[in-house]
Amino acid sequence: MLLFALLSYVSPVLPLVLFFIYFKRNNKLELRVVFLYILASFLTNLALSFFENGRTIILHVFTLFEYSFFAFFFYLVIRNRLFRRIIFVLSMIFLVTAIFFIISSAKNKFDSLAASISAILVIVYAIYYFYEQMTDPKMLIIYQSPHFWIATGCLIYLAGTLFLFLFTSEINGNQEDPWWGINNLLDTIKNLFFTIAFVIKRDHTLPQGFEDNGNTNMTEKPF
Repeated sequence: MLLFALLSYVSPVLPLVLFFIYFKRNNKLELRVVFLYILASFLTNLALSFFENGRTIILHVFTLFEYSFFAFFFYLVIRNRLFRRIIFVLSMIFLVTAIFFIISSAKNKFDSLAASISAILVIVYAIYYFYEQMTDPKMLIIYQSPHFWIATGCLIYLAGTLFLFLFTSEINGNQEDPWWGINNLLDTIKNLFFTIAFVIKRDHTLPQGFEDNGNTNMTEKPF
């Protein structure tokens, strides 16, 4: 479990560094949002290590930030205007209710309900993103889009952590806890997918009639 904890601490460094190395191809709003999320995640891990008495409030705040970053990312990459409005409305409702639940919950107990609802909402957004991509006749190869890797990373990470939240009513922030070991492993996998998103090559010269959705030419190597 200590290995998983170490990997979880170190894994954000790689995508953060590669984001700047390949900054020209990553200089898009939705990718900058993911970069800020990774940075917030890295700083949260550091804060959990240094502030023993503030672990619960740190996790509560990060839950709100994590949802906000992911929801904003999918709001930017999903094209359907109606679904984007749904994301906005659900986000407003969730953030208000989550803050209420967090304030009313015990100070030394992690509110798994807010985290579970957050995970479910983002999973729904990710599934709709994949549905929209699969039904798009202009889509070339989906795995050559950075959005695909980010959405996949979100889906794997949140589906796994949702399982943990549903079966654990309390998370105390102890990195030696077996539940946290699983969370750390999922966090590392998520960061690896985000790393691929930052380094994958995109060709913006698509055939005439095709929109630039971050996809590359079918004949080009993905890296």
